[in-house]
Parts: sequence; C-alpha cells; structure tokens
Amino acid sequence: MKIGLFYNASNMCYGTLNFFALQVEDTLKRHGIQVEKIIKLDSGMVSKKFDAFIGFNSTLTSIKMNNGTYVMDFFQCPFFNIIVDPPYYHNAILDSHMDNLYCIFLDEEHVEYCKQYYLPCKSVEMGYLIGPIGNEIPYEKKEIDVLFTGGLYSFEEIKENYLEELPGELAQELFSYLIECGINFPEYSTVEAMEIWLEDHKCEISPNDFNMLMGSVGCKAEYYLRGYYRQKVILALLESGIKVHVAGGGWERLLVKAEYKENLIHMGSMDMQQTGDITANSKILLNVMPWFKNGIHDRIPTAMYNGAVCVTDSSTYIDSNFQDMENIVLYNLKEIDKLPAKVKWLLDNQTEAKRIAESGRRKASFEYTWDKFVMEQILKWL
Repeated sequence: MKIGLFYNASNMCYGTLNFFALQVEDTLKRHGIQVEKIIKLDSGMVSKKFDAFIGFNSTLTSIKMNNGTYVMDFFQCPFFNIIVDPPYYHNAILDSHMDNLYCIFLDEEHVEYCKQYYLPCKSVEMGYLIGPIGNEIPYEKKEIDVLFTGGLYSFEEIKENYLEELPGELAQELFSYLIECGINFPEYSTVEAMEIWLEDHKCEISPNDFNMLMGSVGCKAEYYLRGYYRQKVILALLESGIKVHVAGGGWERLLVKAEYKENLIHMGSMDMQQTGDITANSKILLNVMPWFKNGIHDRIPTAMYNGAVCVTDSSTYIDSNFQDMENIVLYNLKEIDKLPAKVKWLLDNQTEAKRIAESGRRKASFEYTWDKFVMEQILKWL
C-alpha cells in the first residue's frame, strides 16, 4: 500500500500541521505502509499510483489539472482531509470535492455542519490530535507552575479591522451580536447564536447564504472571542498572584497592571517540540477551548501525556468523556473568577494534583493514541 501525505511547504520546520503530518507518517510506517511525502504537486505525480492521500486543512480537493478536471478525480483514490478548524473556515476546500473525500473534524458540531451545508462526503467523522511529548519529569520536580501554549491576538484590533471588512450595517450588527452572545452565553456555539439572531430578525435565508455568513461574519466573531477569553483567563490568574508562563506570540500586547506584570513570564514563540518539552516541565497546562462546544483540542491529551494537570473549560464532548477532578480539572467561562481558587488548590495540594495528572496520563495512553487514530479513522477504510 502506498499513501501520499501532504506537507505544507511554507510551514515545514515549525508548523503545527506539519507536526501532525509527521506523526501520521511515522505511524503509517510502523504499520509497514509506504509513505510518499508531498510538498508540491507536479507533473510527475500523474504517472504514480496511490492507494490514498492524507492532508491537514489540505486544498487538494479544489486543485484542477490543465484540462479543467479535478486532480482527485484523476487519481480516483480516497483522500482523508483532517480539518482542524470549523468547516466554514474552509469553504474553498469543502465546496468543490469528489466522491472519495473523507473528512475528519475535531468537534461533533463541525461534523454535523459539514453534513448539512456541503456536498456529501464519503465519510465525515470526529477525531482528535495529540501534540508533542517531552522528556518525562517527576511531578514534584516540575519547574513551571502554570503554562499556556498559544498566541494572543489583540481582540480590540480584530474587532476594529473586521468591522471595517464586513459589508453593510446588517453584517456589522450581526458581528456585534455574536460577540455579545459569546460573552454573555459562552455555552452557545456561533452556529447556535447565528440561528437565534436570524430567528429574532425573522430572516429566512438559504443554506448557502447561511454558510456564507458563517464563513465571513461567524468566523471573525470566533477570532475575537478566542482572544477575549484567553486574555480574560490569563489576567484572572495573574491578578490573583499566580505566575503564568505563556509560550506563543503576541503576549507583549497583554495589558497587565504594573503590580501584576512580574507574574507573567513570556517565553516567546516556539516550535511544536519545544512546547512538548516545557509542557513536560509544567504542573498545570491551562487550556482555553478555541470555541469548540462539542469537541476536543490537542492541548488536552498533550497535557496528559506530559504528566501535567489539564485545566480547561469544557465542551459537551469533554463532559461525556472525562471526569472533573479525576483526570481533568474543569472551569466555566461564565465563572472565570472561580478559576484562580482551583489553580491555587492544585498548587497547594501537590499529592492530589499528581494523582489527577497520573490518571489523565493513563486515560490518554489508552484512549488517545496515534495508532488508534490512524487505524480506526483512516486505515479501516482501505
């Protein structure tokens, strides 16, 4: 069996998607499967035979040959596209595809959305991803109390810039509503909030127009809310006297009161493997879900594999598959003021924190592995 695995040429050294692709490549090879790494399609590929293609956020389905036919129609083999964002972020990918497309999303709502708003795929499923694993460090010897991995985008700038991009007052009103709804009712997904707004305004629109609104207004509101909650969560900890290490770009823009600035330790941008090393050296890995309301982010199993307590806001999927204070620690975006007490308790009760971390590691090692992902969501179809 031969599988073509797509890597992102502009993201070869440090990129998240290429890290995931490398884990898939290593897993396939362990199972005795031939893998050809593809960075760029060229004319020489048409003479090759593939049993399947795999990509992450890949645009392969929209690429045409010189004669106007889609590349994937020529190869006539399964293509597994792992989409790490909501589907409406990638309309160009999903609007033009062939019968052999298998999509994997990281949220059950994204799965259902894809089924409802795009041409039928061969299969649409929810999956998961796992980040890097560093060298194991005993819990009591870990040097970092609280770590957050991920960048900070100025949501004031996002709001200002995106409002200028949105066409017309109605779109700007919708954008403001989605933000207000996300702040007051963070349990609602953007899709649910959009449906409420349309119903309140007695707007009946086609599925195609709904999808276009999600891809223009909805995704921009999510960018804003993601930055809003990252900032709010980190500030709540800093202002409670908790030191927080942050790894990622943009944190120099965080407006911290002078008396709390020393609590923020900015580690700068890092490649994926470096984040694995510092996670392994952390007692707590803090997660803020990227507005997935029925899914899972790779920071969760990554924390567990690295022996850190994962402290995260929840989702329907997390509530159903993890146990608070047993293998994970949950907080509520509506009650961020209660988060510092949870974190302080974990830091003051190291024996209990270690128990939760070890329970999380056991759960991840049994239920969230690259072997299971590749075998159960890709190779089962071949």
